[in-house]
Amino acid sequence: MRVHVMFHIEDDEFRDLQGRISDGIQLSMGDPPEDYEIAIGGRIRDEALDVPSLRAVIIPWAGPPERLTQQLQLRPHLTAHNLHHNASATAEMAVALLMSAAKALMSRDRDFRANGWPARMWADHSAICLEGKTAVILGYGSIGQRVGNVCRALGMTVRGVRRKSSDEVDGVPVHAVADLDKALDGANVLVVCLPETPESIGLIGERELAQLQSPSIVVNVGRGPVIDEEAFFNALRDKRIDAAGLDVWWQYPSNLMSGESSNRPSRFVFHELDNVVLSPHRGGLTGEDMDRRLNALAELLNAAAAGKPIPNRIDVNARY
Repeated sequence: MRVHVMFHIEDDEFRDLQGRISDGIQLSMGDPPEDYEIAIGGRIRDEALDVPSLRAVIIPWAGPPERLTQQLQLRPHLTAHNLHHNASATAEMAVALLMSAAKALMSRDRDFRANGWPARMWADHSAICLEGKTAVILGYGSIGQRVGNVCRALGMTVRGVRRKSSDEVDGVPVHAVADLDKALDGANVLVVCLPETPESIGLIGERELAQLQSPSIVVNVGRGPVIDEEAFFNALRDKRIDAAGLDVWWQYPSNLMSGESSNRPSRFVFHELDNVVLSPHRGGLTGEDMDRRLNALAELLNAAAAGKPIPNRIDVNARY
């Protein structure tokens, strides 16, 4: 089986990947061979997708780029697959943001550093107890289920929401997106793990935010535009939503790799609100990221080499 790598990895990482895959897999990088069966990459030229022997594309991260999605929609004979290597890290970030928002950790840390002990330290009742509260996990997949497991361990009631409903997953009732109102009824916490698609943009607006019961917390580790930006800011500013933890945003630097940016992540001054925990889209990043990525790639390639279905197939029309 011939596999061509079309995203940037270092030579030692390429050799590491070679050491993890089956002997029957021929791995190449750089100038493409005349034929290959699987391409690994997220930004691929049309001519590279039109190689007659190509049958599958593996995207070496979670979400398919819009351009590649459009290219694959025009080539229905190709299957697309992504990686879930950072699902655990992203779920951990969601839980960290939830806990930080619930306990007002960031603002209390900042005040304590600047001023020392507060004058009325026992009068602070801003922390929210999560036990006994209801959490809705919007996007109950590999990330959302991990978040749900932690929430249940904390004594919370959990409801899942995903594209298609099912009776339950491991004891958690799962609603279809079409039944979002039912899922949100009486909920205190909303954790967004959804990707950005034409259907998910603006899915959470003023009406949906108003359905959350006080005390209320919103966490977003999916994509910023899933939540209406202005409605969300106004709800937090006016304390109709008590707290939030955000790792994804509505505005990004034009060049994320330049290391130089003074861009704000929103049209609105979320950074001035004391009830929001801000994180610069780093939920899936850890020091173990490449090792986990290579393991996940090897798992998919070894399955293909053994004649098994390649895991993590994406519906390119639904974009996830």
